[in-house]
Formats: sequence, C-alpha cells, structure tokens
Amino acid sequence: MPGAALNGCAGAPRPVAPRLAPHFAPPRPSRFAPRLTPLLALLIAALPCVARAQGATQGAAGTQGMPNPQNIPQPAANAAAPKAQAAQLLSAARMWLAKNRPDVARGLVQKALLFDPQQADALALMGQIELRSNHPAQAAKILAQLRKTAPGANATEELADAYRLATTDRNELAQIRLLSSAGKSEEAAARMRKLFPNGAPRGDLARDYYRIIAGTADGRVQAINELRARVKRNPNDTVAALTLGDLLTDRASTRMEGLNLIYGVYRRQDSNRARALEYWRRALNSAGRDDPAYYVWYQRYLQEVPDDTDAQQTVADLAKKLGPKAVAQANAAAASGRNYVPPASIASGNASARGSTGGSASAATARARPAGPGAAARNRGLAQLQRGDLADAEASLQTAQRANPNDGATLGALGLVRLREGRHDEARALFSRALRLDPDNAGKWRSLEKTAAIWGAISKARAANSQGKPEEAETLAREALKLDPGNADASRILADSLIAQQKWAEAETILRPLVEAKTPDIDALRSLVTVLRATHRDNEIGPLITATAPRLSGSAAELKRLHAELLSIQADQLLAENRKSPAIAKLEDAVRLTPDDAWTRFTLARQYRDLGLPRLGREVMDDGLKASPSPDMRYATALYLNSVDDVNGAAAQLDAVPAAERSAGMRSLMGNLAAQQQLGEARRLIAQGQNDAARAALDAAAAEASAADDPQMLASVGREWIAIGEPDKGLALVQDWLAAHPDDPAANGARVRYGELLAAANRDDDWAKWIDATRARPGLTDKDRANLDDQELRLAVRATDRQIESGSLASAQRTLDAVPGRLKSNRRWLLEQADLLEAKGDYKGAMASAQQVLAQQPGDADARLTVARMLERMGRDREAAEMVRDVLADTPADDVDTRLSIARRFTAQGLDQEAQDVVDPLRERYPERSDVTTQAGRVAQSRGDYNDAANLYRSSLAQERAAGEQPGADGLTSAGRALQGLEDRRQGQVATEWYQSN
Repeated sequence: MPGAALNGCAGAPRPVAPRLAPHFAPPRPSRFAPRLTPLLALLIAALPCVARAQGATQGAAGTQGMPNPQNIPQPAANAAAPKAQAAQLLSAARMWLAKNRPDVARGLVQKALLFDPQQADALALMGQIELRSNHPAQAAKILAQLRKTAPGANATEELADAYRLATTDRNELAQIRLLSSAGKSEEAAARMRKLFPNGAPRGDLARDYYRIIAGTADGRVQAINELRARVKRNPNDTVAALTLGDLLTDRASTRMEGLNLIYGVYRRQDSNRARALEYWRRALNSAGRDDPAYYVWYQRYLQEVPDDTDAQQTVADLAKKLGPKAVAQANAAAASGRNYVPPASIASGNASARGSTGGSASAATARARPAGPGAAARNRGLAQLQRGDLADAEASLQTAQRANPNDGATLGALGLVRLREGRHDEARALFSRALRLDPDNAGKWRSLEKTAAIWGAISKARAANSQGKPEEAETLAREALKLDPGNADASRILADSLIAQQKWAEAETILRPLVEAKTPDIDALRSLVTVLRATHRDNEIGPLITATAPRLSGSAAELKRLHAELLSIQADQLLAENRKSPAIAKLEDAVRLTPDDAWTRFTLARQYRDLGLPRLGREVMDDGLKASPSPDMRYATALYLNSVDDVNGAAAQLDAVPAAERSAGMRSLMGNLAAQQQLGEARRLIAQGQNDAARAALDAAAAEASAADDPQMLASVGREWIAIGEPDKGLALVQDWLAAHPDDPAANGARVRYGELLAAANRDDDWAKWIDATRARPGLTDKDRANLDDQELRLAVRATDRQIESGSLASAQRTLDAVPGRLKSNRRWLLEQADLLEAKGDYKGAMASAQQVLAQQPGDADARLTVARMLERMGRDREAAEMVRDVLADTPADDVDTRLSIARRFTAQGLDQEAQDVVDPLRERYPERSDVTTQAGRVAQSRGDYNDAANLYRSSLAQERAAGEQPGADGLTSAGRALQGLEDRRQGQVATEWYQSN
C-alpha cells in the first residue's frame, strides 16, 4: 500500500467519527462481503488522505451525523463519503491484485461491497479475483449477477472477457499465442481481432491483445496510437502505460521514450513492478551494451537489482567509454531521477535515441564528494567491488572505515560487499547506517536496504524449505513478496512451501503467472506439473507443456537447455504414469541436447537400473564424465554408483572433487560412503570370526555416520551391533541421535527405522509401544505412516507365527483379530490367516483366504503356492504339483525368493529332481546367498544325502554371519535350524508297544 496510506496525511484534520442514524447504517454484507479479519481491518484503516479529509468534514459539520427523526434529506457530502471510501478500497484492491496478492485484494473488495453490494466495479473486481484464484464457478455467479444489474457496464464487459478467456476461449487464446510465437503474426492478429470483436479488452488482457496486433505490418502503428490515447485519457492506467512502454522499446528510435514510461510505472507503488522490471531489463538487452546513452539506465537498474553481474559488467564497460567526468555527471543524473545525454564526442551515434531522453548534459553536473580521510582506500575498494574482487574490496573498505568510521559511502560500499556475499542481515544494517550518515544518497541506501531485506527473507525462506519447515518458509516468502510483489524467486519458494503443505490451489495461483509469462519460468512449470498431478488433472499437463514450449527464448545454447528441461518434465509425467519406455526416450533426447546436464543423466541412469540394466546406467554416467567432469557430474555419478552398491567407485568420484568445491550434500555423501566402507569391513571381520576387530570397525563406522549426521547410517551400524549380540549398544546409537535432534526433519524417519531395530533385537513389547508412540507424533509423511503400518502388521504376523508354532492357536487368532481393520485386506494378513487355518486343519478355509489375495492380485505367487499347499494337504497331489509348475513357468529367473518357495514345495511333494532343477541355476548365479545354499541342503537331505546336506548347512551358516543375518527368538538362523534338525535325526530312538494276539 502507498506510504501515504499507511503513514497518514500531513496537515489533514483528525477525523471525528460521525454517529449514523439507523436509516444511514451501512448495508448488510452480501454473500461476497463476509466479516473482515483483524489484519484486513488494519489495512482498511490506512485509507488515503481524501477519505480522511471527507470524514473530517463530516465530523466538523456536527449535526450532520446526529439522528434525524424528521427524516430530513442529508447533505450530499454524507452520501459521498462511502462512495469515496469504496473507490479508495477498490484502488487498493487493484494494486494488490497487480502485486499478485489476491488474498489481500479479496478482503478489500469485500469491504467495498459493504457500502454497496451491487456496485458493478466492485463485483467485477471480485470476479477477477475469483478467476485469479482458480475459482471459475464463483466468477460465473458474479458475472450472472452483473448481467442482471449492470448489463451494459464496462466492468461487466471486462469480467465477461476475462471469464470467457479463462474458460471457453482459453484454448483459442493459447493457440493465438502459439501462432504469434511461431512467427505467424498476420493469422494470430486476425484471430485475436475475432476473439475481441469490439476492440481491445481492458485490464491485463490488453497486454496480449496489443502485443499480438503490433506484430503485424500495420498493427504496430494502430496499437501504439490506441495505447497513447488510453494513457492520455487515464494516466493511472498502469497496464496500458506498461504495454505502450514495452512496444516503444522494441525500436531504437522510441526506446528512450519507452524506458521513461516503464520507469514511471515501476516507481508507482500501485503497479505491477515485477513486470515493469522485466520489461526494463529486456529493453536494456535490446539496446545492447556499447551505447553510453544507456549508462544511466543501467545504473538505475543496478540500484534495484544489485546482484545482476551482466549489468555490473556493462556499467563498468560503459564507464570506461564515458570517462570520469561524464560518469560523475551520469551518476548525478541517475541519483536525481533525470535522464542523461553523453557528450557528442563519446556518443554511440544513435541520435534519435539521444534526442528522446528529455534531458541535457548540462543539467547533469554532479557534486564531487570531498576527498576526506580514507577516500583513496574507499575509491580503490569501489573499483575492486566493480571488478568482483570481494576479498580485496573488503580489505580496502575496512582501511577506509578505520580512517573515517562515520563515512556513509564507505559503510554503504561495505554493505554491497556483504550483500554479494549473501550476508543479507549484515548488509541491511550497514545500509541503514549509511542512510543516516549519507543523506545526499538517501534514495540509493534506502533502496539497497530494502533489497537486502528482500533477499535476506528469500534466503531464509529457501533454507527453511530445505530444512523441512514449509510453514516458516511460507511466512518468510510472503514477507519478501510484501517488500517486492511479483519477485519470481520469492514466488517460487512460496509455491514450494505451499506444495509441501499440500495447499494445491494456493500454489497453483502463485505458479500460473510465472508459467504463463512471456518468458516462462521452467522451475515454476515443473512445480505446476506437480500440482496438476497431485490434483488428478494429468490431462492438463500435455497441453500446458505444448503451450509453454514456443514461448521459450534465449541463445541457441539456452534454448537447447530449456527444451531439455521440458523433455525432462514430460519424462517425469510419463514415469508417474508408469510409462517407462516413452519416458526413457524423452530423457535420451534431453541428454543429447544437454550432454553436460548431470541430473538428467542421473535420472536416465536410474531408469536403466530399474529396468535391470545397471551397466547401461553406468555407461550413461561415464559418458557424462567424458563430456563434463564437473563437480555436479561427479556427485551425480557417485549417487548412481552408491545406488548399485559400488561404494568404492562412488567414493573415488567424490575424492576427485576439490575440497573447496564440495557442497554440503557431497560432504554428507562422503561421510555416508566412509561409514558404508567401515560397515562392510566389519561384516567381513564378523564372517571371519574376528569380533574384536569388527567392533573397532563398527565404532569407526558410527563415528563417520555421526560426522555426516546420518541417522539412517547409524541405524545400519546399530543393526550390526545387534547381530553380534550387543543390542543395547546398537539401539543406543539411534536413541542418542534422536535425543540430540528432536526437531530435525529426519527425526520421524529415524524413529520409524528405530522400530526396525527393535524388531531385529526381538523386543516385541517395546516395538509395539514404539509404533504407537511414533504414530502419535506430528509431521509424519504418508511414507512414514505406510512404514508404520507395515511394521504393525509384521509384528502381528511374527507373534502369530510363534503362537502357531507353540500350539497356542486361540492366542494366535486373537492376535490376528486385533490387527486394525484397514490392514486386514493386506495380502500378508490374509496369507497369515491361511497359515492359522491350516494349523487348525481347516484347509478349505485356508484356501479361501489365499484366494482372496488372488481375487485382488491374480498373479500373486505366494497365494498360488499357498493354494497348492492346501491341495496337497487335501490329498490332491497332482493338482498341487501342476499349480506349482504353473507358478514356476510364470516366475522370472531373477526372482530368487519365489523360486526358492517353489523348490520347497517340490521337496515337500517328494519331487526332488524338479526341486534340484530349480535350485542348481540359482546356486550358479548366486553362490554367496545363504538362503539358496540352505535350500540346496534341504534338497540333498530329502534325497538322503545327509553328509552333503550338513556341509551345505554349515556353508550357509558362514554366509549368514557374513551378511549379518539375525537369529530368531530361538537363537537360531534359518541354516542353524536346518542343521539342528538334521543333527536331531542322528539321535537313535527305539519305539516299543504290545498287542494282543488271539
């Protein structure tokens, strides 16, 4: 809101609130005007001076505000006040809508509607807000009301156009934009005129209309003339002024006039300043970097965007052309808001451009700053700052500050150093001091102080998002947008925070303008695709990408990168639809366009890995290293190698990155890899029986994981401590981390993992309590809840197995019945119920339970094998064997677990050769897997080859120790139980009985 509106009016009398007669009470709010929030009431209280002056006039009249029992008509001023206040409210609402804050605009319009619920301008503006908020149904209701109460009003026509183009004619407008972007200007202009048969629309739609009309041979003159007339009729029409300025900057002969218009709009607080700044930068790009006439415009631009390195370099180059005297004159012109014409001797020859500046060189004389103490050091520091030598600039400026501690220019320059270093709060404090000490440059320091506040809020918001604190990020991003409405970085961060909170509609409202801008924001497009996918509107994603692609602009290299980004977004969508082949094709195209893009390669490599082609994924990353061995490429390669268990290869890639260039993510991964290497060494030592050395390796792994602050790695180390019989030490690793990081975003994931450790330690009572306590905590993700459900079901199944084994079938039934209803449709619960019914001798019931799984998943191998087992129990051996053979035919060669289950069924049925035929290929392919070796021993035992079986079981025990296999409640692993069973057969027994012989 403008400063005057917030700070009051100098010289205005304090208004006296009139007491209104009952028949002059404000009208009841309509359904579009609900009660105001306290925040909104404060905004309304800050109305501009005219409304206050009118209120004061009414108060001074005294009797005008008194009850009027005679019903005498009141003076016109009393009725005019509400109209004036409503107009002020609508003006403020338009300002906030232009700043992309429909939430604030809505409240202001609701207040205006309190004065007159049928006021056409207010209703139309409310309709525009509903459209901007993606509520077309509400806008339609408002439009219908307007067509009844104000059928011919301009406001009605404007809302009708906006509604039509947001709904029925939306695709037509998109097609027109595509035609214009494709160079088919005449066709685009013809269709645009057909779309608006009554001439140019009002509001934001006018921008597209005039830009497309101006793209034709005759249309440019027509568009500029119409816009000049509109601006002359209504100087407050900032949309028309900005559109006119944008068109004028297309040509060198009118570029200065256009820049003056854009600058004028930018300086207005009620305008869309972000768009004005965008047009300003585009005009400078059109002007080039070698015309001194634009030096002052680059200087002004840098006051608003001090971090633009291209503009900084251009200013430095132009300063060399101008020379010190001309630079001083230009700087003075920039500081005072005047234009500047360079001397003829150094002008670029663009006479027409210089003639339209409206200023003169003689008027741009600058006051030289007194030399004073430290001036030489200050000037040296400023020159170093201009070159980007921040360390040298800071040293020089600190020397200048010691010589003259109260020199505002030196403090301000130090603030610029801090700003470019990203130390925004320190920069803001320095600019604030410079503002007090150097009032001659108050505008500059005030602007930079605001810039530091904006980027400080943005930086903190980005950090909050990365730390998993979206609510905090939202608050900070909104603070930045209050200071700089339309700031694209703040808008993107705000959208990310809203997406994290699943506020889909609000996020879409923020993202749409960024994507639909003349130069679309690719990151915003990716986020918008996420929103559409989350709200089940996948059918809108393809048209959105198609409409965005033609509006991409830049150099050939930039266009390649942007098109690769679009291909990557399309691939993400295809992957979400589980269409891997076309997604891989898109990713391959993207990699060809941008062979040095590490993360596109990483995504493609992962898809190859998930298809069972890890070698191809490795080749993709190797090719990337040949194209660009950058730190990012090495980081992406390390992540991929880690995902395929090549820990040493991943560590080697990160070791090749210079220490100074390692990001926080790289350092964290290095700690994780070091911990994994130590953990692997510990497992090797455990397998060799060197437990003391293994303990030292586990301590080293825990130290690496703690240094990397990786709770998941600590949990992996803890599991190994449990495996070697020290569960308390293993559990303590994660317990201590949770105690030290209670509010860490990773804490909930660590709590879920701690439940896994309790399961490994066979502490079922503690495990059950931990699941309940973790489920009650706030901030759990859907993935966390699913993991807890899985743990709860595993706990119930494990308890049921033990109860079945001990013969406590009634207890087992109670355990299964106690599982929450939402989990009883889970295949694991149904198959456990089949096991329990089998133990009870109810084979038909067990088969029916397994068939419930098959009704949901007809190819489920475990359910089919359970049915085969029940057939076997019922004596239908032939059917059982055929079903097992059918499952074998459907099972891939690399599905080890299912093939082992098949082998067990063949062994149980006495089909030893068929079991052997299943196990032998697995042993060749997976010689180190303990479960494969154990099953080979069972086949040998079934054949009667007991010595071979014992040797295989002993080999399997060694493999289990190497893999960290956890013993069960009986203290035995799977191989240990098999060996124990075989040893029990060696204990000879003699059975005797007597019978009567007659």
